[in-house]
Amino acid sequence: MITKTALLLVLAVSALGVLACSPKLVQTDPKLPPGFLDTPVLTGDLNAYLYLSQGSPISFPLEPFGDIETIQGNPLLPEPLLGEADIHSLAFWMGPDLDSFGGDVVFSEETAAEIAELLLAAKSDNVTSSRRGASVSLVRGTGIGPPYTHLPFGEAYPTAWDLLRLLPESPPAEPVAAGFLDSTSTVIDPLASRAGLNLGRLAPALGSVNIGDVAFVAYSNRPITVPEKVTPGYLLEQQIGALLVTRSSYPGFLLSFFLNNFSGRVNLDKIEVMGESVLYREFADVHLMVKPIGNTIFFSLAPTRDFTESLIASVLETQLP
Repeated sequence: MITKTALLLVLAVSALGVLACSPKLVQTDPKLPPGFLDTPVLTGDLNAYLYLSQGSPISFPLEPFGDIETIQGNPLLPEPLLGEADIHSLAFWMGPDLDSFGGDVVFSEETAAEIAELLLAAKSDNVTSSRRGASVSLVRGTGIGPPYTHLPFGEAYPTAWDLLRLLPESPPAEPVAAGFLDSTSTVIDPLASRAGLNLGRLAPALGSVNIGDVAFVAYSNRPITVPEKVTPGYLLEQQIGALLVTRSSYPGFLLSFFLNNFSGRVNLDKIEVMGESVLYREFADVHLMVKPIGNTIFFSLAPTRDFTESLIASVLETQLP
């Protein structure tokens, strides 16, 4: 038998849920990297997708394609062979595990694509590759295809596209990359580790608020280059920041309760940006700000506090004008 106290508690919680319904967020025409929406995306069980382009050539290392020494002396190739080449764009995906991945790289010159194709052919790690002019495609692992189906991003991943459409039309820097990733710590932790970022207990804490996929856009006002390994120092040198957005399955009032509850345990401080309360933490080489709006959570991440704040401010200007 339900007691009067229990009934009142249920009614109170229900009332809070009604009063704290998620606000209607603004759907935008977000500023995205050149060619993002025109590039078909592989459909399937992807844990992550990244598209990189800035509208001008990007220096990219050839080391991921193979050991340059294995094709030195090839009479069909120019001398000397350099360790990097310019690309126009990169579309990279990761399948159900870290060993299943693939992508499409559009080089600025066809000769560079030929070199990448030869390097891949010389490798013995089960990579399947093909070349079409200046474009090289590669696939490794058994988690995805064949057959391979490609669709426009919005059709292939509508949830991630809906999230991207919450990001600003006028960010404080130019977009250079965009995509999405699975929110589980089994994906976030290894990727952060490869970039040299120690997020501590943040990823497990985010898992506790039951979030879904995370969509993101990275920004920079500098002509970027891609190193052989991404480190926090690289983010500072290139002045690259990012906005990330995700949704929790919890209603807004419950999400805020959980965020406030674990913020102290993961060393998130409360600050104000544009008169709004924002959670903030400075890591060793990167700054993080977190802002929940209803059941949607926005993150800004950048190598300086000013850049991080300007990114989250562009979200607040859009969603809480």
